[in-house]
Amino acid sequence: MFKLGVITDEISQNVEKAVEVSTQLGLDCIELRGCWNKNIKDLTDLGVRRIKQLAASASLEVVCLASPFFKCHITNQTEVQEHSFLKSIFLAEEALRHRSSLFML
Repeated sequence: MFKLGVITDEISQNVEKAVEVSTQLGLDCIELRGCWNKNIKDLTDLGVRRIKQLAASASLEVVCLASPFFKCHITNQTEVQEHSFLKSIFLAEEALRHRSSLFML
């Protein structure tokens, strides 16, 4: 069975608005990429918790995290090797713990 969903920032950078519209459209799931004008790798723990609350309250499943992997300044080795990659891994682990079914690099 296919699920119908949307990348939230295609509706709005405001996650509350994106969840509201997704619910109005009868969607089953959402994908996260940009939230509140931040890339998902830059979200705080509070932001991640807020998204989980919003999705749960709307009965929406987070099915994909579109990370910025390989979307950084290739000359900035610190960013490439530490922050971006590790943050994406931590977000994926959190998503998988809560039954998200896909992690997109």
